[in-house]
Amino acid sequence: MDASPADRGPTLGVYDLLLPLGAGATGEVFLAKHRGLGRECAVKVLAPSVSWAGYDHAAHFREEGRLAAAVVHPNVVTTHAIGSDDGRDFIEMEYVAGGPLSRLLGEPWPVGRAVRLATRIADGVGQVHRAGIVHGDLKPGNVLLTLTGVPKVTDFGLAGRVADAAQRMSDGFTFGTKPFVAPEVLAGGAASPASDVYALGMLLRLMLDGPEAERACVVRPDEDRVPHGLRGAMERLTSAAPGARPADGVAAASLLAASHSTPVDLGRLISETFPDGSGVRVLEATADRHVVRVLCEAGRHQDVTIETGPPGSPGDLVVLSTRCGEANESAYGHLLRLNGTMAHGGFAVVEIDGRDEFVARDTYPIDTFDREELRRSVLELAARADALERLLTGQDRY
Repeated sequence: MDASPADRGPTLGVYDLLLPLGAGATGEVFLAKHRGLGRECAVKVLAPSVSWAGYDHAAHFREEGRLAAAVVHPNVVTTHAIGSDDGRDFIEMEYVAGGPLSRLLGEPWPVGRAVRLATRIADGVGQVHRAGIVHGDLKPGNVLLTLTGVPKVTDFGLAGRVADAAQRMSDGFTFGTKPFVAPEVLAGGAASPASDVYALGMLLRLMLDGPEAERACVVRPDEDRVPHGLRGAMERLTSAAPGARPADGVAAASLLAASHSTPVDLGRLISETFPDGSGVRVLEATADRHVVRVLCEAGRHQDVTIETGPPGSPGDLVVLSTRCGEANESAYGHLLRLNGTMAHGGFAVVEIDGRDEFVARDTYPIDTFDREELRRSVLELAARADALERLLTGQDRY
């Protein structure tokens, strides 16, 4: 039975406001539920007390929603609706459960992981630029991560049309958050796609260098850890001269993709990631296929196959997979729920030897695959698949 209005807590139009997610100078974001559609979403509500002399903040808030809604891309938070209820303006957005990137920046990241994430962010920013929009405030707090680690750019509160950027600066509109503001913007110039690229470069630098990157004035990543090509790319992204940077997010994504492309030695990577005594041992090893056995709870085991370019997949991917047993339609709903909680990979139905089976799978670009990604993915896939096999069959075949 649906909760009565008295039991729901705070509401806004068709939304039940379940939990505050964050607040800023202009309003608050809530985890909400759309009662008509039955889905969770994020609702940003303009604070009723916001009032700047000579400035129509409500109109700007609605423009923020329209700008965000114009960009549809897997690496940009989707805007579902804008509206007003009882005089309160709101924007309904996709809810991203993993939280902001800023929570994960306490220590330097592995190079491959940082470049992969930055490239995806650049893809999203590139779509923003294709729509003729400057984001204006790209920073770790404005990049949300899904539970599977997919980055999504959010918060278009400072965004504006490229054609209008100079006029907005002359009106006293301030772009960005230090240290992600490009030098030309700090000097009073107009924000542009190139200034978003500068922010992207600083964000990547923060992932690679850790918190000290915010205080340094020159890009000096660890030369033993960061490949020469990537160092050069970072220097271009954060050049003091806008014309020396990639022109927009599209060009930045291409630069990053080309800057770190040394293929891994899969056999060496596996042996370094899982040394003797790690609870993982190699059962089979060929040039393009390895099988490792993972020790699980209660003396059980799970075998995970790690291969490059198997039939039906591109040759530049590493594919991890492990079997769980014959597919059972009654378990499909359970698998969908599990997929929503997995940080690495997910379950799929795959035909094997003429029958449908449940298989846990994960994929990575081979040129940026690293030990941390391998370790986390193998261990999670093995644990999840073994639990499902035990639930479905009670056996320990795979």
